[in-house]
Amino acid sequence: MAPSYPYPTSNSDLINKLDLVEHFEGGFFKQTEVLAPDAATGNSAATQIYYLLSPKSARGGMHMN
Repeated sequence: MAPSYPYPTSNSDLINKLDLVEHFEGGFFKQTEVLAPDAATGNSAATQIYYLLSPKSARGGMHMN
């Protein structure tokens, strides 16, 4: 018998609720915030993302984990 799921929300529910998409380096992701670009460089100072690893992709390429 498989152990009970230890989290209150399943991965598939999180993926659907947060509108995550598969990331080419593994896991699922969605960009949620982007700061305005710097006038001099045109680069954003920061972005914010949701990132979810799954049993199918338990190691991500974006982070050391």
